[in-house]
Amino acid sequence: MHPRWSSGDAIVLRFVGHDDGIAQGWPQIVVEDSEAHLVLFQPAGVTIENRRFTDVNLRAAAIPLGQLGNLGALPATYTPRAPVLRVIPHTAEHAVEIHYAGLDGARSPQWHAPEGYLRGYKVNIQSRYVRTAIGIDTTDNRLDLVMAPDLVWTRKDVEQLAAAVASGLTYEWESALFHAEAERLIATIESRAHPFDGSWASWRPDPAWPHPVLPDGWHRVAGVEIDLNRARPVGEGT
Repeated sequence: MHPRWSSGDAIVLRFVGHDDGIAQGWPQIVVEDSEAHLVLFQPAGVTIENRRFTDVNLRAAAIPLGQLGNLGALPATYTPRAPVLRVIPHTAEHAVEIHYAGLDGARSPQWHAPEGYLRGYKVNIQSRYVRTAIGIDTTDNRLDLVMAPDLVWTRKDVEQLAAAVASGLTYEWESALFHAEAERLIATIESRAHPFDGSWASWRPDPAWPHPVLPDGWHRVAGVEIDLNRARPVGEGT
């Protein structure tokens, strides 16, 4: 068992599975690690490393380029221009992303910009996370809900999920579970329950927190390295 983190700790959020292995690394700062949830902050200007749809494409044999919206190879690294807060319940199959407005070309922590404000929300349907020695691993399940601060929501990437099912990369029973999780979150959104109650709208990070970076060898640190929606390694039958 990995211990809980303290506010201000730097960790790595990794996306794994769907035949990608360890696909992406996202540097994060822990805001809160409570009984209910894990809250992570991603400042503007962090460097994210992308091992998915790059030169080493572990899914190319199963899904032609473009079928899931991957019209071109993603860059090996990229730098988001706006900060994001992630509220991740310990026992649920999603993360709520709270997006704040950034500045064009921003390459420094967003708390240096006093004009920052709430831009909107995104619900990322993903597997229940597991802790590792450097952070957490989860599997992204494509389906999303996106909404402006007024909480008028819309579904995102429904077609990508359907293509994944058609290709055999995602099972139909998994897709049904992902849509059911989205429906549960829609009820939460429409009831204005936490974290959609505005309680994070004016939140600001501690200026003493470090700017997180990915440690050397982040993708080699032992983890589950399976599709976390399933109880066996990817590739061991259906």
